[in-house]
Amino acid sequence: MVIGRCHPLEWGSVGVEENLERLLWTAREMHAAAEQTDRHVRKNASRDMYAHMASPHTSLQEKGAIVRDFHQATRPPRPFLTQVRLGAHDLRRPALGQQLRGAVRAIRHPHYNLHTKDSDLLLLKLAPPATINKYVQPLLLATRCVPPGRRCLVSGWGTTTGPPATFSDVLHCTDMNTVSAAECRAAYPAGLTDNMLCAGVKEGGGDSCQGDSGGPLVCDRELQGVISWGEVECGLPNKPGVYTKVCKFLGWIRRTMREN
Repeated sequence: MVIGRCHPLEWGSVGVEENLERLLWTAREMHAAAEQTDRHVRKNASRDMYAHMASPHTSLQEKGAIVRDFHQATRPPRPFLTQVRLGAHDLRRPALGQQLRGAVRAIRHPHYNLHTKDSDLLLLKLAPPATINKYVQPLLLATRCVPPGRRCLVSGWGTTTGPPATFSDVLHCTDMNTVSAAECRAAYPAGLTDNMLCAGVKEGGGDSCQGDSGGPLVCDRELQGVISWGEVECGLPNKPGVYTKVCKFLGWIRRTMREN
């Protein structure tokens, strides 16, 4: 998969629309019971860049498994109660090559903490497995933890303004840099654990936001973070978004996928 660049928008939109051909890894979950509200990113994204995305925000790891945050999926879905849309870009109309899959099993991390959001991670088992093609492709897991100052990309269908929220039907993305643990603890003195990663734009304006939770933070073509939490008002200076640090969970992810 080739990851293209997002070009910053003028302030007021926390993301830019990406070309459909650059967003191959994005999928969207559709819940039959209740619509969810959480954090996410905003810029129009090209479809060929995000073939690993799923809705609401998840990323495809293998043809039968999805990674997302847990705090927005507080109950494991019953078989086929949750559908995952693979290869989506504009939610108002089906995309060429789009696939719908049922989520037949949800497996949360056993150490998830509802109050601190530590270990905020959930795996979804798809049935039938995804068909890997030009429009739907898996995203590589992190091979090592990403250092501070690395340029990364976030994507999702969350709000582009707020508050109040203005949700988008079109997949958006934004560029941002990873932040050191010391800087992140300065921004959130009581809220950070070693399983969390921060990323943002120091001067503000680019961020994940409501509706983006579970979406991917991609650095050097690898999944380094899963959107978890942050300030209610998105895109503030010196208030980066907080992500589940994927490199800390590689053993659990691989073992769980292998055993299920």
